[in-house]
Amino acid sequence: MTAVSDLDWRLIASAVLVITVSTLPAFITAAAIAQAGPDIGYGPQKLGILTSIYFLTAAVSSSRIGNLVERVGWRRTMQFNAIAASILLLVAATAVRNIWTLGLVLAVAAAIYGAANPAANLALARHIPEDRRGLVFGIKHAGIPTASFLAGIAIPAVVLTLGWQWAYALGALIAVGVFWLIPTDTGRPIDGRPAEQRPPMTSRWLAILGIGSGFATLAAGILGTFHVDAAIAYGFSEADAGTLLAVASLTTIVARAAYGHLADRTGASGLGFMIWLSVLGAACFFALGTSRSIWFAAITLAAFSTGWAWPGLLTYGVVRANAGRPAGSTAITQAGTFLGAGAGPALFGWLIENRSYQAAWNVTGLSLLVAAGLVATVRSRGVPVA
Repeated sequence: MTAVSDLDWRLIASAVLVITVSTLPAFITAAAIAQAGPDIGYGPQKLGILTSIYFLTAAVSSSRIGNLVERVGWRRTMQFNAIAASILLLVAATAVRNIWTLGLVLAVAAAIYGAANPAANLALARHIPEDRRGLVFGIKHAGIPTASFLAGIAIPAVVLTLGWQWAYALGALIAVGVFWLIPTDTGRPIDGRPAEQRPPMTSRWLAILGIGSGFATLAAGILGTFHVDAAIAYGFSEADAGTLLAVASLTTIVARAAYGHLADRTGASGLGFMIWLSVLGAACFFALGTSRSIWFAAITLAAFSTGWAWPGLLTYGVVRANAGRPAGSTAITQAGTFLGAGAGPALFGWLIENRSYQAAWNVTGLSLLVAAGLVATVRSRGVPVA
């Protein structure tokens, strides 16, 4: 097995952070709801609609851009993402004054973000040995929880002291740093084909897998979007709610890397782990609505480390089965993920405002069980690597 020290950690960090800065506009908007919401004019329901617009736009972009990324190349695509994210975060900090301008910024950010995941997946598939891809794709999918971590920690550190505009401004500076981090020379690509030739997963099964990931993301997306508001509603202070989001996000990062490493060590495709994590995550969500105080915090950490810890395993499984076209294949499943992320916030925003958080948590748990069933079907019938 390739030594961890032999991996290109600058490339891996670039793949993680280009996704982080691409999603920062959405996560800062969600985390800063108590401060920015009254100024701009949004609450939980409008936040859900904004987040839905963001991820639905990303779904359309991702579904159309995967093959283009393979032609243009991962490096130029990642550099474009970093610079565009910096510009949009700066616009959010200086020019957003109402819900319409915020929605426009998020829509443009989402269209650009649609290219970030295929580019990162292509870079890692071309330069990371197969026997370390589970670990590396788990780490790569730390990009979104890193964004939610930064958004969460920004509440006590920036939003409550300097104002919500400064959270976007500091995000713009981070994006500039990511641009300079992206390596310009990574050496020759490794052979993208696995040692044992396997028939690829067909587009039909990729689409079904994308639907499954959509249901899983529909559930898990409520964590990043509404968790701060939920924690405040359950009695946490605004600063404590942000801190809990940051800690939970770190838990997710560690869990994604650990599950990917376990997939490498066992030789599994990753989809089996995804099924069990979805089932365990469902149990956490069913319990979340009945919890308060320390139990709410504990179950939050469990939900983040199960029901939102599977994306790296999904990407690893798809790339392992379709090593010849990693960007195009993962773009298909990523589109499903974005559709779930887009449909979920609007649905849950409506449930929260018109029913209760308990109802939203219950629907979330059911959605994860549907995802587990769909992924299990693909794994048993459509995947050439079990």
